[in-house]
Amino acid sequence: MGFTGRLDRVRRREPEHTLQREFLEETGLASIKGSIRTAVSYTIVYQYEVNQMEELHHIGIIYDVEQLENQAAIQTDGDGQDSLGAKWIPIDALGLLPLTPFVEMMMEPELETNPEAGIEG
Repeated sequence: MGFTGRLDRVRRREPEHTLQREFLEETGLASIKGSIRTAVSYTIVYQYEVNQMEELHHIGIIYDVEQLENQAAIQTDGDGQDSLGAKWIPIDALGLLPLTPFVEMMMEPELETNPEAGIEG
């Protein structure tokens, strides 16, 4: 079966390899172990230009990640592209920050056991 005229990914990577690469790029941490917790997606439609709507399908693969080195330094400076740098944030402080829908979804179990971590609306 051919895929002529169909959109397809050019480069294929296993999700775990993508996690390792993104974690290194965004945080500077290379020694991690991750396992997929879940995969979620949503579609939004937004105004791209004055007379043009755009549809975006966002897919998030959510991992449980373990840092393998206790003394590893985190990269606090951004990369000038899509990262502002990394920072450790206590879970109970997350409710004070703007969160993506994926982070809010992952916070729900924490909210059940630790109401102080509440997400303010």
